Amino acid sequence: MNLKKFILLTLLISFCGGSAEPLPAPVEEETIVTTPTSSTSSTSSTTTTVQETTTTTPTEYIGEEIISDLKLEILNCPSDKVNIEIGEDFEIKFSVQAGDFDVTSIFYYFELNGEYYSRLPLDKENHSEYFDFPTANDITYSSTYVEKLAEGDSYLVSIDVIDEDLFSSYDLCKVDF
Repeated sequence: MNLKKFILLTLLISFCGGSAEPLPAPVEEETIVTTPTSSTSSTSSTTTTVQETTTTTPTEYIGEEIISDLKLEILNCPSDKVNIEIGEDFEIKFSVQAGDFDVTSIFYYFELNGEYYSRLPLDKENHSEYFDFPTANDITYSSTYVEKLAEGDSYLVSIDVIDEDLFSSYDLCKVDF
């Protein structure tokens, strides 16, 4: 490939975005031109160095999709049947790890015996007294409860959080009584 085309292609990829993969290490290309004459020869040499450019960001890139560090995790989802009395509550504990942005909302969804039972949407502006919304790079521990209403009840609990940049994370838990 001739040197001018190589430099033009490299600049075009750099300015147009190209892929999210890092550029290769600096490349040196040497062109030698020899021109014979009747009694002597002349040699000229050109060396071009392409500089590698890197940037560091706190988010992770996969292809061209940005993946957030936001994470919600239910900490004590039971794998076995919960043995409590009718009318008692089971506490579902969870953690919310904020990524690079503040968490702005949390949404609880409950199904009882396979049917919609309840939901509770909370946002930071109007409901911060009900949930400690974590700020960027902080973690919050919290819980919600399900009540055993009858023998054989089964709850499906879904908890979803969203941050300022509209990244979301959720976790599910099934509680059988």
